[in-house]
Amino acid sequence: MTSQYQPTLHRLPADTSGRFAVLREFLLRWHGLDTGPVGRTVAAVDEAEARVKKQLPPAVREWIVLLDDIRRLGAWTDVLRDAWALRQVPGRQAFSLLVSGENDRHWGPQFRDLGREDPPTYDFVADWSGDGRGFRPGRVVAPRVSTWAIEFLVRYLYLSRSLQLELPASGPIWRGCGRWARRSRRRRSATASCSSSTAG
Repeated sequence: MTSQYQPTLHRLPADTSGRFAVLREFLLRWHGLDTGPVGRTVAAVDEAEARVKKQLPPAVREWIVLLDDIRRLGAWTDVLRDAWALRQVPGRQAFSLLVSGENDRHWGPQFRDLGREDPPTYDFVADWSGDGRGFRPGRVVAPRVSTWAIEFLVRYLYLSRSLQLELPASGPIWRGCGRWARRSRRRRSATASCSSSTAG
């Protein structure tokens, strides 16, 4: 292994801060974004807590700070295509980490789990059986917010300019990973294996 190739996602620390530090390191190596260290806070954290009238756990706070850093650097569309939420999921007892660009899907932890440092993340899909404003009961998509954050950002790389510039020949690899992930009953494990074999 040379100094030019230093993988980051081959290891996931057990602690929440360590996982977000690895994610920030990945953003630095892949996108060239120096988002700064973990363990900080920003006004957006206090504003989000005021909106839901609840204290948010460390993993959610780290996510909010990271989003604020990405927005501050003007790199939102390079890293994400979805929208800033940080409020209650409409009609659900859950906190929205992010809302889809179409406003028909939220991701986030249930309010009942906010006492945990790094709570499970759920997927809330719009309920079109009514007026379309509500969302169906969520399903677990990741055992922790930090796990979801890492998987989510890696999964969206194919939409980022950096993937097209840095890995112009990687299309077949990622398409193969996608087919493998769809066939796998353990989709998260398949995606993690694909990301670790292609991301540096």
